[in-house]
Amino acid sequence: ISQGLEIEGQAREIIPQIQQTRKEAGCDLDEKIIAKLPSWPKEYENLIKKETLSEKLVKSRKFAIVRN
Repeated sequence: ISQGLEIEGQAREIIPQIQQTRKEAGCDLDEKIIAKLPSWPKEYENLIKKETLSEKLVKSRKFAIVRN
């Protein structure tokens, strides 16, 4: 696996985690959030934000979302 595919895979793993957390939190389908993550591939930041309706991604020790 190339490094590019590995990085894309990391982004593709983060997206469903955020979406599942949104669902568990009872977020509306169009509700914007702030995602708190230990790390994410910076080159896929815009994709992650778009796919999860995140206004921004914030570095945090623990994975969490903040509803607006």
